[in-house]
Amino acid sequence: MIRVIASAVETRDRVDGLTTLTRTPHDADAASQSADAGVQPHRGVLILVFSILSWVVCVIFGIVAWVLANSDLRAMEEGRMDPTGEGMTKAGKIVAMISVIVSIIGIIVGIVVVVAMGLLAAAGAATSGGATP
Repeated sequence: MIRVIASAVETRDRVDGLTTLTRTPHDADAASQSADAGVQPHRGVLILVFSILSWVVCVIFGIVAWVLANSDLRAMEEGRMDPTGEGMTKAGKIVAMISVIVSIIGIIVGIVVVVAMGLLAAAGAATSGGATP
């Protein structure tokens, strides 16, 4: 049987007629304990929001989210940051990476199209002798 009591999860197991009680802290309690231990809170929500904004507003948000995610994941590995937001931070990093890469590809394709149009216009003007109808 599992029940939630005052932001903690209590589990009772009955094995061979004996009841064992296991109490694990809820995420809010774990975050407050890690904050008390001198660990920085994670910025997973901020990184995820920035990576989504990079699709809607500007690619600069994606670059910022990518850099923040790299530094936060490094801090989580070193134990300086709360690891409960690792999944959200990784998701934000992936979304930001995709946004930045798609934007770079779009810019390159745009440049190629403009150059090709310029070359075609120059070739068309050279073959017609520069006269306009």
